[in-house]
Amino acid sequence: MIVGFLIAIPHGVNNMLNQPKNALIYIFQSHFGALASGVLQVVVFIAIFSCVLANMVVATRITFALSRDKMLPGSKLLGAVSNSTHTPIASILLVAAVGIGINLLSAGIAANVVSICSVAYYFIYVLTVGGAIYAHQKGRMPGHRAQDFTLGRWFVPVAVVAFVYAAAVIVIALAPHEGHTAAIYLLGGEIVGALWYLLYLRRRIMNQTAGVYRREVVELEKESAAEVSAISPL
Repeated sequence: MIVGFLIAIPHGVNNMLNQPKNALIYIFQSHFGALASGVLQVVVFIAIFSCVLANMVVATRITFALSRDKMLPGSKLLGAVSNSTHTPIASILLVAAVGIGINLLSAGIAANVVSICSVAYYFIYVLTVGGAIYAHQKGRMPGHRAQDFTLGRWFVPVAVVAFVYAAAVIVIALAPHEGHTAAIYLLGGEIVGALWYLLYLRRRIMNQTAGVYRREVVELEKESAAEVSAISPL
C-alpha cells in the first residue's frame, strides 16, 4: 500500500510536502476526487476510533484483572463490579481519565508518551516469553490437560526465537537518536513498576495475599472441586 501511494504521488514530492493537507489524503483526492477523499477520511476516522476504543477496553480489562488479584494501589475500589451495570466502573473511569489527561497535556509530552506504545507491546512480549522460559527451566510451568495444545519439546526453541525477535525489535526501535525519548519514558515506567514490585508487591505475592494464587482463590478452588466430587457419579 505504501509503495502504491509513493508511485501515485502527483506533481512531485515537493508539491505534496508544501500543501496543507495530509499527504495520503492529497494523493487520494488528486486521483479520485473530493467525494472519494471524503469517504476515505470517514473510513479512516472510524478505523482509528475503533483502534482507540479497543485499546481503552484492553487497558480497562487489565486494570480490573490486576485489581481483582490485589496487585494495584486501590485494588478494592478498582476491582469492584457494579451490581447494577455488572461492570468495573472505577477501572473504566480511571482509564478514561488517564487517556483524556494525556491528550490534554502539551503536544510534546503527549507525543513522548505515545511514542513508547509500539515498543511497550514488544517489551510485554519479552517479559511474557522470558517469564515462560524461566518457569520452564525451574520446572514451575503450569500443567495442561491432555486435549490442550502444547509445543512439547519445541517450546524452548520457539520461545527463544520469539524472545530474540522481540528484543531485536526493541533495540532497533530505541537505538536511533529519534528513539531515545521513547527509551527514557519506557525505562522510567519500568523502574516505577520494578520498585512497586520489589518494595510492596513481592512480599504480598509470597505470603499469598495478592496474585492469582492468593489464599482466598486457592480455598475457593478447593471448595469448588469438593462440590464437583460430591455430585459426580464417578
